[in-house]
Amino acid sequence: MRKRIFAMLVALIMAISLFPVTALAATAEIVYNDVDAALKATGVAATKEAQDNGDGTYTITLSVTGKTDTETSTQILPADVVLVVDTSTSMDDPVIITTCGGTVSWRKDRINSGWYCEACGTKYVIPPWDWTCDVVTKSTNRLDVAKSAAHQFVTGLLGASNDICIGLYDFSGTNRTNLGLTNTADTLHNAINELDMPRDRFGRLAGDGTDYDLGLSGARRILQNSASGREKFIVFLSDGEPTTGDGVGIANSLKDSGVTIFTVGIDVDNDAAD
Repeated sequence: MRKRIFAMLVALIMAISLFPVTALAATAEIVYNDVDAALKATGVAATKEAQDNGDGTYTITLSVTGKTDTETSTQILPADVVLVVDTSTSMDDPVIITTCGGTVSWRKDRINSGWYCEACGTKYVIPPWDWTCDVVTKSTNRLDVAKSAAHQFVTGLLGASNDICIGLYDFSGTNRTNLGLTNTADTLHNAINELDMPRDRFGRLAGDGTDYDLGLSGARRILQNSASGREKFIVFLSDGEPTTGDGVGIANSLKDSGVTIFTVGIDVDNDAAD
């Protein structure tokens, strides 16, 4: 009998580093590090590739492929995906994209003589020791990077099939966005645009922690409306370790129920979470 085969390609463009491997330890009991070995043993292989875009961002491609005993083929199966986005206060931190790197030299004129970068014009009181401009260009913040990636995720995934639905849930220590499964692109893009960090009544940032349990619980509730027979995925975007609720128990429960979780770190460092 022919095995069911599926292949899903997901491209996320964002400034990233590797997500902490201890977070969301929801992997299968047997882990294959060799694609050929996995394909031979299970008929299914998953791969993740990172392509440096040269501007401080990377294109991450997640692929799941399979084969039958007699032939190899691929198809996109009906699937439901929930995007879970960290909106804690640390997501307001700037993301380092690149440095100027221009040459600093002495420039003399009648009014503003001094050491200037030839590329960006920055003036130095004392030139850098290697005469290289160290001015850093930064994106708006980590959340803007996540939102840009989410927009491209939605566009690419809905364009690949008319039988894929996507939900959106955000978390910090509280939740403000809870969009059920839909294949309406405008609805998803509008909800992504509205993602924001928690704020007080004066519009100021108000930190309330980073709770993985909250984010995964919200995704689980959204997937409860997924019909049987559909593939179920969670794409979890965060910039650091949780301050409460590590998510491991819920992640393992989701795995046991057949949900696949992809975790993506955004400009991760050891002190990223607020």
